[in-house]
Amino acid sequence: MIGKPATGGDANNGWMSGADINAAISANYPYNGWKTGIMFWQYSSDLNGAIGSAASEFLRTVTAQEKSKKVETE
Repeated sequence: MIGKPATGGDANNGWMSGADINAAISANYPYNGWKTGIMFWQYSSDLNGAIGSAASEFLRTVTAQEKSKKVETE
């Protein structure tokens, strides 16, 4: 589980870019599947939709990994 501030201004430390969160979850996914999660505090601070963009990118990455695994097992 990753819990991070929604923007760099929501905490003194711990903020990760969407790309970094995507990389962290994507690196873990092959080992644990979807046994992870992401949460943000101060979600209302994300006025430009960066969290949704990061989540969308993660889902695209996971979907591609799943399709790749399915092809390998067929």
